[in-house]
Amino acid sequence: MSGGAVASFEATRLATGNQNRNQIEINGEKGSVKFDFERMNELQWWDHTLPARMRGWSRVMCTDAAHPYAGNYWPAAHVLGYEHGFVSQAADTVLAVCGKKPVVPVPDFADAYETQRVLEAAVRCARTRRPVAIADVK
Repeated sequence: MSGGAVASFEATRLATGNQNRNQIEINGEKGSVKFDFERMNELQWWDHTLPARMRGWSRVMCTDAAHPYAGNYWPAAHVLGYEHGFVSQAADTVLAVCGKKPVVPVPDFADAYETQRVLEAAVRCARTRRPVAIADVK
């Protein structure tokens, strides 16, 4: 990446034991954070600035009313389901159509184009069995 960080992208439909694991994980020098769609009510984080004896994965419940959308659903720590993501997306779409600011920015054509570039790079990588730089995908 432009700042020197290394990023990787992995996609498969053949990972045994993963039923719907759309997972995002970011690891850095001072900590890590990960979100797993199979555990959509929580965010996990690791604070590497803590003393070694205190380090460990922490869980943040994303159903507290302080989190975007959560205040529109059930009380804290009550399970959200798959459908809530679509309801929240629909609510943001309605806000945008009405000229109001959505809670989460709505993707546009440029976002879709960049997503397609990543997917094309993944296909090329699978075909050639070599890394493909996103810069090489137009």
